[in-house]
Amino acid sequence: MRNQPKSQIYGKNIATKKVTDNMKNIGNERKLLLAESGFDFPSAQEFESKIKQVFGYDIKENTNAIIEVELNPLIEDEPDNLIIYRKDRFVDLDIHSNVYDDKLYLLAFNNYLFYGKKSDFAYMQKDLYHIYELVQDFGYWDDHLKTFIFKKMKADEDNHAWFSIFFGRIGINGKWKLRRNIFRQYCREAENCQTMFMPFLEEILNEPYKTKYEGNLDEDVAYILELISKKELEKEQTPGVIGIISDTYSKHPELLNRFKKKNYYGYENLKFYSQYYEDEIQTYSSFCRLKSSLHSIFTHVSRIQYTFSTKLMV
Repeated sequence: MRNQPKSQIYGKNIATKKVTDNMKNIGNERKLLLAESGFDFPSAQEFESKIKQVFGYDIKENTNAIIEVELNPLIEDEPDNLIIYRKDRFVDLDIHSNVYDDKLYLLAFNNYLFYGKKSDFAYMQKDLYHIYELVQDFGYWDDHLKTFIFKKMKADEDNHAWFSIFFGRIGINGKWKLRRNIFRQYCREAENCQTMFMPFLEEILNEPYKTKYEGNLDEDVAYILELISKKELEKEQTPGVIGIISDTYSKHPELLNRFKKKNYYGYENLKFYSQYYEDEIQTYSSFCRLKSSLHSIFTHVSRIQYTFSTKLMV
């Protein structure tokens, strides 16, 4: 998870002429590897369309033959780059990738990007970094990614790396926030999305996620709670909904007040069960006050009885 400013698109000043020439030489070598591996280079129109669909970048905005997109690194001081060879119509792997020298991975990566081939997606699973990068860094999502990632989540519920797929950007200049379409699909399919997701929600509401969040955190949390509540109600598990709402507010009481000011963002289930929670809290508080008052009265009466008894004995 990381704070994502706008990506830097390097144009005429990519680097010095020497570095630029070196990149061209590398591009020629990589293009030759693809050609020898049988890659069917897309047409200019197909290339432009797919780059925009997958990476959210319009290559018409940049006339350079080589376009370098630099993203904030996942690990400090470790660059995270995307190289688009506009003239030769292919995308290169991150040079720091473990599979950079694997020409079959380079072929599979481009085949998957431009043609969505299932067999090539299977080969990409040899190194999960690029699969993860496509979803979180660039916001790409399709049926292959959905099936693979959801399977990983269900098989390894404690691995937060997969659950962080719910958060990321849509396009290279998008904001880092909840990806509602992915969460909605997962919540619809997973039998126990509430038990799997609630611990992750706790981390979103705490550091370091909160300071790095670029969306409307409160509204996204409200959306998550609304969908999980609906899922529980479909299973006729009203106590489960009450438990989820109560647990969230007991740990983050300020959240309830912020939700109320925004009328719960229009989410009816969240509003109903939030008000129910408040009523229960007020009832419990009233009971505690009554119990305290009765205890005080009982203590006072006991003292009077003791005093009266003492006087009689005298």
